[in-house]
Amino acid sequence: MLLWYRTIERMRDRLRCAVESDRRRIVREFEERLGYPPDLEDPKTWSEKIQCKKLYDHNPLYTRCADKYRMREVVEETAGSQYLVPLLGVYDDARKINFSELPDEFVVKANHGSGWNLMIRGKSDCNERVLITRSNKWLAKNYYVNHREWQYKNIRPLLLIEEMLVDDEGGIPADFKVHCFDHGRGEAVIGVDKGRFTQHTRDHYDDQWNRLDLTSMFPQSAVGVSRPSMLGEMVSLARQLAEPFSYVRIDLYVVQGRIYVGEITFTPDAGYSWFVPEETDLEWGARFPVPSRDS
Repeated sequence: MLLWYRTIERMRDRLRCAVESDRRRIVREFEERLGYPPDLEDPKTWSEKIQCKKLYDHNPLYTRCADKYRMREVVEETAGSQYLVPLLGVYDDARKINFSELPDEFVVKANHGSGWNLMIRGKSDCNERVLITRSNKWLAKNYYVNHREWQYKNIRPLLLIEEMLVDDEGGIPADFKVHCFDHGRGEAVIGVDKGRFTQHTRDHYDDQWNRLDLTSMFPQSAVGVSRPSMLGEMVSLARQLAEPFSYVRIDLYVVQGRIYVGEITFTPDAGYSWFVPEETDLEWGARFPVPSRDS
């Protein structure tokens, strides 16, 4: 049954790509989401350059880093295994999961896309059949087809089961999204996402923890976020991982005095983020070059 479902999904993906080319899909979606057509011949904004990255900048290292499983090798080789979330299992079929061997809390995520994850806060409340069905549906899909983010196209789908990270209050920890420019040499911008599964807010800071008057995709919180005690190490780690790239976002968590790498992202929000003030889009775009056309 699973093999049949995966075959059908692959056929659907090929049909969607045949009906609508990457460029056409990107132009249409960009205009629908942001309200104007992108300039892909002379891109100047962050949003436009991200679209060009999707179309033309096909560095094989992007695929390795976007793969949440192989990314672990990159982090270990570059900075050390101490920054990795403990891994409890890797599967190519959710039916192989032995739930009796798992702790009471854990996270299930697909390695080949974004937003495909389940937070299990108690096995007694977990419907194993639903989890298996949903997870295997993820494995059958190619996330690249959604927004034509090339780095996801050739990732071998896997399920990862990771240790649940919780903050001091027992909740989901804040997600520190470090935007790095100029191979990590430029001033970083840190987005802080809190309440991702409740009241989602996003605040922005420079790398010295000065709060920026910037809103993107989600509202700012009322009081902001306290300066992390490990800010220096967080920024240093992000810069280290960003060294091969003209632009990248490094997502980090800080839990009980330790820093963990969540993911490495090259096309955040598929490049369809809106900014207030709007000038930020142009300012960020000026901080990295037009992606080269290698195809």
